[in-house]
Amino acid sequence: MNAVQYTLATQFLEQIWCYFVDAKGCRFYVGVCYRTPSVNVYSTGNHDLLREVIGEMGSTNKHFVLMGDFNYRFLQWPPLLDDISIKSEATDFYHCLEDNFLAQHVDFCTRNDAILDLVISDEPNFMSDMMDLGPLQGSDHNVLAYKLEVRTKQQLSTRRIFDYAKVDI
Repeated sequence: MNAVQYTLATQFLEQIWCYFVDAKGCRFYVGVCYRTPSVNVYSTGNHDLLREVIGEMGSTNKHFVLMGDFNYRFLQWPPLLDDISIKSEATDFYHCLEDNFLAQHVDFCTRNDAILDLVISDEPNFMSDMMDLGPLQGSDHNVLAYKLEVRTKQQLSTRRIFDYAKVDI
């Protein structure tokens, strides 16, 4: 299985994607992103661009998983939308996931008393055994571990390697 870098059309800056081909010959996309909570870095358009990423991946037939620190302060998942502590950007983001029929798999706090780190996919059954491994050393976020259920086939590659230590000149 070889991963190939992939670039989305959406110009959200803090993202990186790759894809690999599964056992059925279909591409499976894996993305990582970070949304800064500070408007001083990317201004207020940061929320719109992130929703464009979700819309771009959700509007196609691409199988994908997107993980990262989204910095929306959810106290539970699914969120209670009448909770006044949830900002409008977080509510808009949640509706964007729902409108694109996407699954979000983290339902426990990943930083103190909030769910900031999310794992999103186009299929609810891609993930299993989602676990909180506790805080990462030197960070205030917890480490997430999970199994990604994708069938792959092993590709054997052969190449000739010369042993120059045994050469007779």
